[in-house]
Amino acid sequence: MEIKILHSILHNELRPWMIKTGSINTVEILKRVGNKNLSNLQELTQYVRNLIGDYPVLFKWIDKQNEKSDSSIINLYYNVELTAFVDVDTKFYAELISKETLRTFNVFLQRSATWKNKVEIIYNTNLLLKEIKALTKQVSKEIDAKRLDSIKEENILTTFVLQYLKHSLICLYFSVQQVFRNELDQTITLEDFYLLELNQPLEKMPDFTFSGQTTKDDNKTKYIKKLTFGFNGDKEKLKSVIYQLNTQIELLDEHTPSSALLEVLTSKSIIKKSVKIRLGCETVQFVYIINKLSNYFNNFTPKTIQESEIFFSKGNTLLKAQNMYKNKLDNPKNKEIIDNIIKHLQ
Repeated sequence: MEIKILHSILHNELRPWMIKTGSINTVEILKRVGNKNLSNLQELTQYVRNLIGDYPVLFKWIDKQNEKSDSSIINLYYNVELTAFVDVDTKFYAELISKETLRTFNVFLQRSATWKNKVEIIYNTNLLLKEIKALTKQVSKEIDAKRLDSIKEENILTTFVLQYLKHSLICLYFSVQQVFRNELDQTITLEDFYLLELNQPLEKMPDFTFSGQTTKDDNKTKYIKKLTFGFNGDKEKLKSVIYQLNTQIELLDEHTPSSALLEVLTSKSIIKKSVKIRLGCETVQFVYIINKLSNYFNNFTPKTIQESEIFFSKGNTLLKAQNMYKNKLDNPKNKEIIDNIIKHLQ
C-alpha cells in the first residue's frame, strides 16, 4: 500500500508553503465536497478524489485505486485532539489529512481480509507501518528544522499542516499496528515511538486515546471511548503472575488484594477512582514490571495508569506518568525474579 497523498503534503505538490493562500479554487473545492455523511469506503474515496481534483497526478493515482465497498467505515482505533482549523486553507488540509488517513486505514482493513496466512499478514502490515513511520519521522524532523513547535503569525499554514499531519500519521500507525498486534513479531508503544523513533521528549507527546469496541445504532458504526489497559493474554496466567509477584517481591501492600489488581488490569471499561491499588514494592520495580508486561496489553502505560487515578505508591502518593518515567531503570532490585515470573505469561 502507498500513502501517496499524505507523502505529497511534505514532499510534492501539496506542500503548504508552495500553495497560494486564500485561493478561490480552495473555496470552490470545499463548497463542492460539502458536509457529507460518508457511510462507506467508496463514498470516502470519492470525497478525497474531489478534494484533490486540482492535482492531476494525485487525481489519476486515486482513480486507479478502485476501492469499491459498501461496508461501513471503521474509525481509527487511536485518536488525538487535533488543532482546529482557522481559515479556508487550514480547513482544506484538515479535511484532506483526516479523510485520507481514514481512507488508508479502511483500505488496509479491506485488503487484509483477503490475506491467507500469517506470513502474508506480517509482510503487508509491516510494509505499511514502515512507510507511515518513515513519513512521520520526516515530518517531525521538518517541524524541528523549521522551528514550528508553536503556531506563529508568519507561518500559520505550514505549522498547522505539519503538526496536523504528524499527529494524524501517529494515529494511523498505531491503528494499523493494533489490527494484527498479536501476529506481529515486534510492536512498539506510543512512548517508545516518541522517544526512540522521533527522538522527542515525552512532554511533547499529546494525549492519544484508544477507542473501544463498536456498537450498532441505526446501521451506523460508532466508537465508544473507554479507559482500558487492553489485556490480550491468558487471564489465568496473569492471575498466577500477580500472585507470584505479590508473594516474592511484595508487589501490593497488605491492604490491597491481588484480585483487585487482576480486575483492574483485565477490565474492558475502568471507572476512575473506583478502587485503590497501593504498591508494596518500590516504584522503580513497578515501572519495570509495567514495561515487561506491556507486550500482553494494548494500552498499559504510565499515562493510562495516571488516567485511571487508581494506583498509589508505597508512600501512598497517586502515581503520575512523569514520576514513573523518571523511575524507569533497566536493572531494578529483584530484576531476575521479576523476569522469571513474567515469563509464565508466554
